Amino acid sequence: MKENSILRTEEGRAEVLLTRGVYMRIGDKSSFKMLTNRLIDTRLEILTGSAVVEADEIVKDNNLTILAGEATVAVNKHGLYRFDLNTGSIKVFDGTASVTVNGETLLVARAA
Repeated sequence: MKENSILRTEEGRAEVLLTRGVYMRIGDKSSFKMLTNRLIDTRLEILTGSAVVEADEIVKDNNLTILAGEATVAVNKHGLYRFDLNTGSIKVFDGTASVTVNGETLLVARAA
């Protein structure tokens, strides 16, 4: 995807390869904007709906940043992450993510 382009779904889903080993799947009535598409610095903003990011491999020195509502999420390890803008939630099923909200940063991991 080109920088600043938006992908929307209505009745359907989409799967996007963000960078080597990292896939994002968005659900019905969902959208996101690709802010930067450089492999070493991939940034996107989830605008509506829900998305699942599966990071099988994060290459050293590559940055993946996801904006979701008020949160900025840095995915820096392999894992499985769900973003739901309808409920304002971020869930970590596997791995860890660095989440910044209102200037405070927390390391979020899978709940036991």
